[in-house]
Amino acid sequence: MSEHDPPEAAASKKTTQEKIEAEIDAYLQKIQEAQASAIKARQEANKTADPEEKNKLLDDAEKQDKLAANQLKTIKSLQSGLWVSLRILLIED
Repeated sequence: MSEHDPPEAAASKKTTQEKIEAEIDAYLQKIQEAQASAIKARQEANKTADPEEKNKLLDDAEKQDKLAANQLKTIKSLQSGLWVSLRILLIED
């Protein structure tokens, strides 16, 4: 950012950073929920004697694990973009 940029530009860039951080926090929450759901499904699968129900629960656990992994990839992408943006801001200053 140069000394000639209006103050709104700095506020806008900060707001963008805050939005990305909030989005990352939301994805982290979703990951925690998916992991908790996967753990619960596995625990229930271990308790059931019904093979069909057990397979259903284990499939659900696997889906939740995949969901968490995909959300983690999204977080890494968002973080990468955030760091690139911050570097650009530092270079401009």
